Amino acid sequence: MNQTADPKSLTLRELITCALKTRADLTNREVTHVVGRIKGVRYRHPLNGTLIKQVREQLISEKCLMFVYGTLLSGCGNHYTMQRARGRLVAEDEIRAEMFSISVHGGFPFIKLTDNGSTVKGEVYEVPVLHLSVLDSLEGYRPNSPDNSLFIRTTTTTKQGKKVFVYEGRRMDPTQHPKIESGDWREHTKRPF
Repeated sequence: MNQTADPKSLTLRELITCALKTRADLTNREVTHVVGRIKGVRYRHPLNGTLIKQVREQLISEKCLMFVYGTLLSGCGNHYTMQRARGRLVAEDEIRAEMFSISVHGGFPFIKLTDNGSTVKGEVYEVPVLHLSVLDSLEGYRPNSPDNSLFIRTTTTTKQGKKVFVYEGRRMDPTQHPKIESGDWREHTKRPF
């Protein structure tokens, strides 16, 4: 949605798209409620279910690539969230970044994109655009308020040339956390502490 657009001037299809991108599992009644709040009106009956279904199917068919490097990796603690987002593994790959460790709640990594030669190992998933909100929620990313987000969703290119989304640490100071020299979260978590 255009940041400067007046929400009341958007088409019904655009408003339904906005509602579904906030949470993929909204019912038709909940979509109607969200659209009504955006437009500043109160609908007595749910919106056209066929239109909502068409928008939902379109958003499910739109895919993007997501690079993951930490607890979302297959076999790691938050991989179930990737499954909920209907992610499909495309490849193992690397990006140019530095990885750091936070030792909170069992530990998790964050990265800072860089061109200094450091690489981070991970996996590339194909994810329906409709389900990005599932991953955003886990990563503490707020699309409408990136300055208040723990991570930001940004883009980069992998070693194999894939243009991907990746979550980069936003409010973490790399000088305050140990660097993971290998750039490999799985290798790092196998070591005794």
